[in-house]
Amino acid sequence: MHNKKINQLLIGAALAAMVPAVSAAETPAWNGSVLGFEAGQQGLLGDMLGIRPILEENGFHYNLGYLNEMAYNAGGGYDHDKHLAYIDQVALTFTQDLERWTGIPDARLEGNIVNRNHDDNLTTKRLQDPRVSFNDLSQESWGGGSITRLGWLTFARSFDDRRLTWRIGMMNKVQTFDQIIPCDFQLLTQCGGKSANSLTWNNWNIHTWGTTLE
Repeated sequence: MHNKKINQLLIGAALAAMVPAVSAAETPAWNGSVLGFEAGQQGLLGDMLGIRPILEENGFHYNLGYLNEMAYNAGGGYDHDKHLAYIDQVALTFTQDLERWTGIPDARLEGNIVNRNHDDNLTTKRLQDPRVSFNDLSQESWGGGSITRLGWLTFARSFDDRRLTWRIGMMNKVQTFDQIIPCDFQLLTQCGGKSANSLTWNNWNIHTWGTTLE
């Protein structure tokens, strides 16, 4: 009887010791998601028949994206007429590594080109009195009309073992601060850099000459 109790205790202790190991084995590896940001996924076109890997091997990294936003006024608003507002845009963002060619620490060219189409926003067309300034937009990517713009084109490099980064050229604030937040909704207040709500900062598709030290 005494030996049976000892065996039961030993079995229980062994099972208890195994629980953390089992739990650790079942815990998935971190996938890069933080506060709504998700790890990058393979592009729609994959490796583009081997073209993308060749470009990346030579230091050229890019992202080509398409976005459209629609909003419909079923009733109400300043103008009660029904209206379906539609806008879209194509954006190319790229980085060319120059360190491998020049030996300059972290030297790179950074660029962004945005093509916007259809100057049509439900807030300005139906929802709000056009005589007053808007404080939100039903489609956050609206702005500037149908136009192609250079968002930024800059040269950057680091100093002091990457403790200091210098950037110069045609810049945009999102390269330094107030990056875009997860767009769970397409309202301006729910998507995009918050400083744009002041209507004094230009968001990512308009550049300004400048330089920064970070």
